[in-house]
Amino acid sequence: MRPSYHEIQIAAYDRWERRGHSHGGDANDWFDAETELTFFGHYRPIAEHSLDAGRVVLGDGPHRRCRFCERTPRQVDFGDPRPIVPGRRWPATAEICGECRGDWLDPLDQEFRRFWERLANDPHTPLSIAAFKAMAAGALAVMPAGLLSDFVDAIEWVSNPDHDLDDQLIVGAECLVYRAGFLHQDPAVTLYRRVDDDDPVPYLIYFLRADGMMIQVPLPMCLRDEDLDGRSVVHLARSPIWGTGFEYSAAHAVRLPLGVSVRRAPSRRIASAIAS
Repeated sequence: MRPSYHEIQIAAYDRWERRGHSHGGDANDWFDAETELTFFGHYRPIAEHSLDAGRVVLGDGPHRRCRFCERTPRQVDFGDPRPIVPGRRWPATAEICGECRGDWLDPLDQEFRRFWERLANDPHTPLSIAAFKAMAAGALAVMPAGLLSDFVDAIEWVSNPDHDLDDQLIVGAECLVYRAGFLHQDPAVTLYRRVDDDDPVPYLIYFLRADGMMIQVPLPMCLRDEDLDGRSVVHLARSPIWGTGFEYSAAHAVRLPLGVSVRRAPSRRIASAIAS
């Protein structure tokens, strides 16, 4: 659902007021207001977890099952709850077994931390497949359990430690990175789901906000996105704002394409939520 002219007008006026009624940015106010309203016309949050809320453990119930291999504590050791975001202690999840951690998740976490550190200094840091997989794994870890069946292909892809083997399945993938001082506040992970299943936008989008940055990642290989019947998928950005007057600030997206191997031609294709 796209915003109406009147809705954009009100939101653009609010931005102008918050900027201190300064002139010369009317077109940007209008475009940014339309961008933000369009995103929230297509998506609603379904999960959000603060990175500063203290001890939060997801899935710590009597009937645990690993989200990736589906084994139970009777079959494999789970160990201590594992952080959702590498480098942050909480929130954590009790639904990832020790074997999945050691076999493929620990190396992904290490690659993500290197990527995040480089990204803090270089807005055009290349996005590796391993870092992308680490963020997808984080999204799968906070996803409501009832949605996991829509991501069986994504789970298999994320947990495959041979990144070159299936890199051609996600040709055209990218993430969006936002920067602004106010993004230091309220660090969190958030999962958004599209409102209308017929909209040609990715079904689920994962946001990680921390350290003055916010990264936006559509989850690939969703069965619900295959129902779009080959229509081009539209990637909706955001334009969040904060403050008023001299403190007013808006965050805009920089697109980071995913670097994939070109050593071989793809042998098969799977419709992806992030392939345009």
